Order: sequence, then C-alpha cells, then structure tokens
Amino acid sequence: MPNKYLTKLFAICLMVTAGVTSCTIGAGTLGSFEDRKFQVSIEEMLVAMNSLESHKIPEKWKPTAASIEGTYGFFENTNFYLKGSPEEMYFVSYQGNSRVTVMSIRSVFKNGKWFIENDLAEDERERIENRFDREIIAKLEKLTNSKATRDE
Repeated sequence: MPNKYLTKLFAICLMVTAGVTSCTIGAGTLGSFEDRKFQVSIEEMLVAMNSLESHKIPEKWKPTAASIEGTYGFFENTNFYLKGSPEEMYFVSYQGNSRVTVMSIRSVFKNGKWFIENDLAEDERERIENRFDREIIAKLEKLTNSKATRDE
C-alpha cells in the first residue's frame, strides 16, 4: 500500500504544476496593439486622459470596464469609449516617468465581446489603430502640446 502522505504530496504538486503552467493572465497573453510614445510626464498625461469627457465610459458599459480593469490591475490601465459606428471601448495600458509616457490598446470591446489584437483580421486591426490615433491620440497630443510616435 503506497504511503498516503507521499500520494497527497504528489497530488498537490501535480495540481500546483498544472495551475501554474496553464495560467493565461499576463500582459504577454493579452498582447497589445502598437505603442504610442509621448515625450511628456506620466502626471501630465494622466491630467490629459482624465479631461477627455467625450470618451468617458457610459453607464451600460461600466461593469464591463471595471471587470477588465480589475482583471489586469497589475499594470496601469484605463478605458476609452468611442461613440459612433462601430460603438467600441478600448482597454489601454500606459506607463511612464517624469519625461516619457507610453500607451497601447490591449483589448477592444465591441458587439458585446472583448477582442485582443490576434483575434482580429489585419484590416480591422489597422482600422482600430487609425481610429485610436484620430479620436484619442490626436486629442492627447493637443492637450499635452506634444507629438506621439507610433512604434510597431
């Protein structure tokens, strides 16, 4: 008869190994679209992002926004709402210091579902990148009096 202690220990090790190796939460698995780099401090960028009133999340999408923000709380993030056709919400991560801020879209919510970059066809990814540049980045450039560079 096998030792019960060793059997339990083996089962626990097996479960821990399976849990660790199957974990899919992380910036690497979430991926990202292209980075936008601003030559402004993170503090200045936060003020600018918070002033984009027209891109605040509507009530109907607040639970969805809060859910993804909580899930990926290990990096600084926010959501931008884009009204119109198609109605979308962009989950964006950002990081910075006293001189530079970098941000990128991590996921897009549309038609009741979140999509990461790899879920989308190339033309759809480019449409999203261009819309982000037109509707969010251009406004942030104006508010911060800076020009963002797009890193592929």
